[in-house]
Amino acid sequence: MIKPVKIFSILLFFSSCSAVSYSELGPLVKTAVLGSPDIEISQDYVADKEYSFARMRLGRSATAILTLSRIENDIFIWVSGNNEKIYTYNGKVIKIDGLIHNFESYNYKLFDLQSLLNKEIHSYEMDIFFTNPDAFVSQAVSLEIQRPNNETLHIIENINTNGFRWKVTNEYWIDSNSRLPVKSHQHIHPHLPKIEIDYYFK
Repeated sequence: MIKPVKIFSILLFFSSCSAVSYSELGPLVKTAVLGSPDIEISQDYVADKEYSFARMRLGRSATAILTLSRIENDIFIWVSGNNEKIYTYNGKVIKIDGLIHNFESYNYKLFDLQSLLNKEIHSYEMDIFFTNPDAFVSQAVSLEIQRPNNETLHIIENINTNGFRWKVTNEYWIDSNSRLPVKSHQHIHPHLPKIEIDYYFK
């Protein structure tokens, strides 16, 4: 379950009144507040799926399966059963549609895997647009590439937001051979819990 302090901060931000109408919340955020069982991914589960998919956890409670809908200009577009859309680039979430708090990254191509592999440490500025409340911010990004074994690349992303205090660390695991993402742990919005994604490609 989400800690009471987290629940209180989420509810406080969602409403200017004394009560919250859960019908007004996005399905994934609503589940994050109310709780949801985890989804176990077995070999049979993967075999039964016709298309590539991802398991996304929002905080400690909400879990959803998203299907890979299409790929456009190296952007992978994943869609949930409730039509929430997650856009990823090299495993990094760069845009979300359908939640009560959405966001979009504008210069996401700085997270290009090939250019990142040319250096062990990368630093740049990332422009982000948040919704609810609307805010356009710049983030100072520092990336470190680790190679824990011959099969996996581990990318550690440290972010410091300019304009308000929001400092986070994100992590990405990439298959060294296919260059496809394996999983990611990412903070995408100050008013959402951490998102964890496991990727399954077919």
